[in-house]
Amino acid sequence: MTYLDSLRARISLQTFIIVAALIIAPSSGIAIAAALRGDPLLLIIVGALLGAVIMVYAPIELLLLAGILGTMLADSRLVASGVIYYTRFVPMGMLTVRTLLDVVLHRERHMRLERQILVPGMAFIGLAFVSALYSLTRDLTIQRAFSMVFVILAFGLGLPNYLADYLRFSRALKWVIVLIGGVVVVGTLMAGGSQDALYVDQSFLRVRGIFINPNTQGLMAMLIFYPLIWWWQTERHPLRRRILVAGVIIWGLLVLLAGSRASFAGLLGGGIVLALMYGRSSLRYASLIAIALALALLFIVYTPEYGRVIDFYTPTDAPTPVEAGIAANVDRPYLIQRAIELGMRSPILGVGFGASDRLFAEDVPFLVAQGIYVAGSHNSYTRMFVDLGLVGLAFGFTVFAVVLHSIFTAPANIRRDSTIALLTATVIAGLINAFFEDWLFGFGSASTLPFWFFFALIPIRLTQLAMQPKLDMKSMDTAAEAVK
Repeated sequence: MTYLDSLRARISLQTFIIVAALIIAPSSGIAIAAALRGDPLLLIIVGALLGAVIMVYAPIELLLLAGILGTMLADSRLVASGVIYYTRFVPMGMLTVRTLLDVVLHRERHMRLERQILVPGMAFIGLAFVSALYSLTRDLTIQRAFSMVFVILAFGLGLPNYLADYLRFSRALKWVIVLIGGVVVVGTLMAGGSQDALYVDQSFLRVRGIFINPNTQGLMAMLIFYPLIWWWQTERHPLRRRILVAGVIIWGLLVLLAGSRASFAGLLGGGIVLALMYGRSSLRYASLIAIALALALLFIVYTPEYGRVIDFYTPTDAPTPVEAGIAANVDRPYLIQRAIELGMRSPILGVGFGASDRLFAEDVPFLVAQGIYVAGSHNSYTRMFVDLGLVGLAFGFTVFAVVLHSIFTAPANIRRDSTIALLTATVIAGLINAFFEDWLFGFGSASTLPFWFFFALIPIRLTQLAMQPKLDMKSMDTAAEAVK
């Protein structure tokens, strides 16, 4: 039991509510009145006190879900980005502070994952902060570095202790699936009655849901596809299993509806890795895959406007992009090549974490002069090369290399654990998608936070499986003592 857990145990919820009502309610009234007169300082103080109470008493699952929801809203068309731009970091910041309080005040750690996530992650954070010394956008670099701190510490140190129990682990995973799935479904339903939820990408139609970027809908749907299969595989109730298998098939169609070719490629890559991890036992999914492919082909035949999702190059009939006055449909390789050219200006340490935004913005006139109206790298790896150079690439991807190495070198029974295999497929799908989109290290974006959450669950599950024989032996010893 942590220090904060013992504190909450000594103070009953009823007592807490009464004290909070007597102190916070009148203080909030005074603070609001002061803010209306142009003095918001008291309002900020009361808000900070209320946040501190929430941080101590709120379940970590609630803070996690609030963080993911905040990033999705910040990337959506539903909320003004200026209103929620900074507040989306608050839940993860609260989870980070709570983790540090538990570690500093009283902590008996159930697991130690520093070698797998925390150590390479903290080295990466250190490089990000150092880059602020030479960054083109120093303030932005510091802000981005702090957002990375929240994710690495909360997921690398907090979750291994809070989700050490498999029941709580699986419950948190299911809640994240429900939250993201609900947003994707709502966005898909909105496409039937709102043109804003659709996006015409030259020759094919795409469902973008509530998000500003048309690629985000497909990416979010892709990220929970394999976790949804995990839910189906681990569910024991017959009726819920039938509902979940139908949901898996429908979810594949939702990825297709989103029209994100990068997400489509990610799903295929994750599926290949999953088949390799399962070996011959992966044949048990053959019927499900056959049904999904048949429905997808039938859908493409009857709705050809969505069929271009499997075409990775859509040529334009315009004589030249400049004459036509339209955005050129440029191959991803050209944008990757241009990002590498920009990165070669500072190939060792880059221009500063997050400063590539400014560099790509300044490069727009060069691209427009060539009739190219698409800016950015559209590739997470080349963007990191521009941000932090070759050193940043080495530091950043060491985190993934360490965890993936521990998976692929584990015994077969560990690799074929449904939780490990399907979370690994999710991570591989995300890494493949990141080759076509530059979101992997944008720790405040809608897709980055869920991806790192799924990634952080892998070493937690590995440790649970490693501890299982010890727990079994302990229970056997206890039973033997009881017999004596």
